[in-house]
Amino acid sequence: MGFDYAKCWARRPRYEARAGHQAQLRIERSGRLPPIVPAELVNFSRHGARLAVGSPLEDGEQFMLLLTHSKAGMALTLAGELRWQTPSHAGRWLMGCEFVTEVSMETLGEMFLNEILDDQPMQPPV
Repeated sequence: MGFDYAKCWARRPRYEARAGHQAQLRIERSGRLPPIVPAELVNFSRHGARLAVGSPLEDGEQFMLLLTHSKAGMALTLAGELRWQTPSHAGRWLMGCEFVTEVSMETLGEMFLNEILDDQPMQPPV
């Protein structure tokens, strides 16, 4: 029996980052080098995010994810933990992080309103 994608996706819808969004994203690491890692948002849910970064992090590493959007006056700080990572194209790494605390619906709504995220959930893989 295979993995039940429908069950997973029904619980945790993910939303793709809109192309050209104006949000800035960085990972702040405690006691590790480099202490700040620029990141690109790939997709987002209330429970975690997929990010693209220039170099890998340490397995299971805990960090602070900071998202700012100056035009909207938005500054979001989320405690996260690296769950997986894999090399991507052009020397980048894709990583999945899980947030320590669930993101509120209000915050998610602000991300839609400020066009950081597409307001349609991603379709589950087939």
